[in-house]
Amino acid sequence: MIRLHDDNLINIHFFESVLKILNSSENIAIATASFKIFFTEYGSSFLYPDITDKIKKYYSRQPLGHDIILINNKTDFIAQMIKRFNDRFLPPIGNTPFLVIRTDLFKEFQAEKEKEKYAKADDTVFYLFALKHGSFACLSDTNATFFRAHPNRDSETDENSLNLEQTENWTRMYTQTFRENADPEIWKGFFCLFYAVFPAFLKKDLVKTYPNKALLEHFFKCGVLPSFASSFYNEEEILNRMNKINSDQQKVYKSYLLPNGGFSETNDFWENVSGFRKYIGIKHFTKNGVKRKYLILFKHRILLWKVKKRQK
Repeated sequence: MIRLHDDNLINIHFFESVLKILNSSENIAIATASFKIFFTEYGSSFLYPDITDKIKKYYSRQPLGHDIILINNKTDFIAQMIKRFNDRFLPPIGNTPFLVIRTDLFKEFQAEKEKEKYAKADDTVFYLFALKHGSFACLSDTNATFFRAHPNRDSETDENSLNLEQTENWTRMYTQTFRENADPEIWKGFFCLFYAVFPAFLKKDLVKTYPNKALLEHFFKCGVLPSFASSFYNEEEILNRMNKINSDQQKVYKSYLLPNGGFSETNDFWENVSGFRKYIGIKHFTKNGVKRKYLILFKHRILLWKVKKRQK
């Protein structure tokens, strides 16, 4: 069976590619693909303009690659999720917009029971359940599916947000596979994921009582997290990492706007800036009038002139 999100988009070759994946092995429990994030609510934002038309007319019609990420156990899945959350230049695998799922597993999955334990019964909870019965196969191509982001978390309410016990369950679920692992990078990557995810999903009164640092300290104190991992936690370092993650996400998003759909082949920074600014000025800001279009391009030329002058 297939699970779809009604507000997302899909490549015209997606199902053909996924069918090839399913036919390649009898032990696949879930087949899906990487994705691009797009922001329709930020249509007037310079950092995150609306790219829906570009997806429909260009990206969703591109031929798909053949690289497959095949994961056979929970440990590897969680490790890949953390790694790809922290490195925005890698194709993501979690929170996928489109899934092809074995029907028998979907029927066996006790959604209501899991929902009581985790408040949510989709995505990661189901993936880890399915991995007990087969492999997770992901087509590693970000032109395969397109995930509409919810900047204001408009899908979260106090009814479906996490209470403290459910937050503990999520934390244990993420860390159970590497709980005894003393690799600093794994824990630092997890702390970044924790800082990004949990404030968006917790009940509002819980966020006020336990901001990120306080919640982690509580989990160390009550044993949800192993005490040795606290030596890898440094809030200033985590916040710096989060700033880099956000900056990288903006770079990746800007690359979607270039005429060729990606970074310049010469990999020259100022040429990338030039291509991006020119495309935005002509294609995106034209709707706001000629003056605004030429103002953007004019500022860009001044910027390049200053940089070249300093280099001389």
